[in-house]
Amino acid sequence: LVYEKPSTSTVFFTHRDMVQSQVGIFSSDGVYDEERQADYKYYSTYMGGGMSAVIFQEVREARSLAYSAGGGYYGGAEKGDENALMARLGCQFDKTIEATKLLHKLLQDMPSSVERFAESKKSIEQGYRTNTVGFRDVPGTIFAWQRLGLSGDPRPRRMEKALAYELKDLEAFAARFKSKAMTLYVLGNKDRVDLEGLKSMGTFIEKPVSEIFPY
Repeated sequence: LVYEKPSTSTVFFTHRDMVQSQVGIFSSDGVYDEERQADYKYYSTYMGGGMSAVIFQEVREARSLAYSAGGGYYGGAEKGDENALMARLGCQFDKTIEATKLLHKLLQDMPSSVERFAESKKSIEQGYRTNTVGFRDVPGTIFAWQRLGLSGDPRPRRMEKALAYELKDLEAFAARFKSKAMTLYVLGNKDRVDLEGLKSMGTFIEKPVSEIFPY
């Protein structure tokens, strides 16, 4: 699985007669590397791991800019697959630009918090200690590890790294997104959404529904 890598940030817009806007941001981030699994886990938990995570708190709770918001870091499913940084939100049409710019900024400049990191670490540790593989899930779990090119159970090593992980490690990993070109999509009503505001965020491309779903 290989993602496109635009040289500059790109905004795809599709018109639909609707009151809300649906927004997403994506960025390719290299091939899956088991040695960096702790980075992937911590970033996803810290930024998008539920209602206490950065994206939900900053976009929805602190500023009331969206009905829903989330995201995280998604590692490749098979050996050689690329990873992707992703985030999304659903908001009122008049908040589209402000919410999208904030979401973009959060991904490029992760807010650092000792308290929030401690919560993430506790959640990850509890997950390793309590989440077992049910007997019906054993074959699928093993096949998933094999598709990544892993031999044996990677969880003990992953937990060891997770327990030793520090906030400075997460900050160093998140710094890679500061200057990364990202792909944004917006599904909304062009008669209500500020298209000029969207155009200021990158190369603007409008796609009709017929091109996305040609059947």
